[in-house]
Amino acid sequence: MNRATLSGIFAVLFWSTTVAFSRILSESLGTLTTGALIYILGGALGLTVFTRQPGGLGQMLRMPKRYLFGCGALFVSYMLLLYLAIGLAHNSAQVVAVGLANYLWPSLILLFSIPLLGKRARFWLIPGILLALAGTWIAVLQSGSSALTDLLGAQQNLLPVVLAACAAVLWGVYSNLTRKWASDAGSAVPLFLLASGLVFLILRGLSGELSRWDWGLVLPLLYMAVFPAWLGYQLWDIAMQRGDMPLVTAFSYFTPLLSTLISLLVLQVQPSPLLGLAALLVTGGAVVSKLAIVD
Repeated sequence: MNRATLSGIFAVLFWSTTVAFSRILSESLGTLTTGALIYILGGALGLTVFTRQPGGLGQMLRMPKRYLFGCGALFVSYMLLLYLAIGLAHNSAQVVAVGLANYLWPSLILLFSIPLLGKRARFWLIPGILLALAGTWIAVLQSGSSALTDLLGAQQNLLPVVLAACAAVLWGVYSNLTRKWASDAGSAVPLFLLASGLVFLILRGLSGELSRWDWGLVLPLLYMAVFPAWLGYQLWDIAMQRGDMPLVTAFSYFTPLLSTLISLLVLQVQPSPLLGLAALLVTGGAVVSKLAIVD
């Protein structure tokens, strides 16, 4: 396993902590304020580190324009749609549904790699995807506070779920085009993060969202800005450009499962026996999906 592939696995591990820490922050600061602070801090830190390297910011700005503007627009749009989906959800049941729709992105990365990157798929790709999705949805559903009937009843307003599904499509396209347009050319993730943070800041001002600041939020905020935001997306770009893309994408099926486990530990909630079944399904589906994709 090369370093680029390992980078993608670390990105997934960092992202798995997002739900627990975001919940802590958003309860006091609000969703838009939390997003603005995380991505502005993460982007600023990334730019500071990047400017100290040979070539600095100039090297980043000399990257292919279709990557800077095309992938940049996809990145910011993904963030915006996902946060809007969460913010527009009417209740906790619909938040769970939003999560289910968003977790389509690993499957979509694999599927889009066929037309966008010229990958070939064996016939068992679809069964592998369905197995992994089943495990993903079981992991998410068991962590929700509502019953399945409540979840289905929450779909009277489908807009949040549709937005989350659209976000998953954008991330699937972004991950493939990053490899196609910027392979070995570097990364502009700090710029993408900063742009996302500024969009959230503007929306925060327009919405009039209220925030309650507490010094106890400093460490969770710094953690989110450094690890899931800056390092997470930076490492993901490296993996998509130079790593074993099918392997990293297959491993990313574990994101909701790991996220659920970490949330249970941090929030001190009793786990469900269904987590074991979810783990088996995700593992089996990830292995089958990885073996189904060939160059």
